[in-house]
Amino acid sequence: MLAITQEAEVAKGGTAPGAVGGFEYHRIDDVEAATKPLFVKHGVLAVPTVAECHFDNAGGWNVATVRLEIAFINANNPEDRQVISSWGQGLDKQDKAIGEAISYACKNAYLSIFHLKGKPDPEADAHEDHVPAVPRLDTAEVVPFGKNRGTAWNELNLRQLSWYAANTRHPEAAAAAKEELKRREVIQ
Repeated sequence: MLAITQEAEVAKGGTAPGAVGGFEYHRIDDVEAATKPLFVKHGVLAVPTVAECHFDNAGGWNVATVRLEIAFINANNPEDRQVISSWGQGLDKQDKAIGEAISYACKNAYLSIFHLKGKPDPEADAHEDHVPAVPRLDTAEVVPFGKNRGTAWNELNLRQLSWYAANTRHPEAAAAAKEELKRREVIQ
C-alpha cells in the first residue's frame, strides 16, 4: 500500500459545466487507470462490497447512497488485508444511480487512502508563498497571485470569491474578495 501511495499520480481529467463553476475534478476512469497498474505491480487486490445501500426517488430522480467496505488484500498473503469504508451518492433519472454511487465511493476511497490530489485546485496556489515580489499589483483591484493573478475581482465567479474571502492567508486579498461579495449583496 505504501508503494502504491508513493507511485500513484492522477490528474483531474473532468471539467464541470460552466453553469456550476467549471471546476476540474477527478474522474473515476482516471483514478482507476492510475491505480490499477500499481495494484497489479505490487500484488494488491481491491475488493469492494456494498455494506449499506439507501435508495429513494425525489422529483423523478433516483437517488442512491451506498457505503462500501473496500478490502485491500495482499495477493501473496490473503490474510494481510486492510478494510476501509467509503460513502458515495449517485443521482440519475434512469437506472444508473446505484452504479454512480458505487463508483463515487470507490473514487473517494482511492483518492483518500493513496493521497491522490492531482492538479491543484484553482486557488490552491493562492497563498503568500506565491505572491510575487515584483511587480506588486493593487489587491484592491485585481487578484495579486495564483491562477487568477491579474484578474479583476469583479470578474471572478462567486465560488472563486468565496474561496479567497474564506481561505487565503493574504489579508488584503481576503478583504478585497469580501468587498466584492458585499457589492454583489452575497454577504451582509
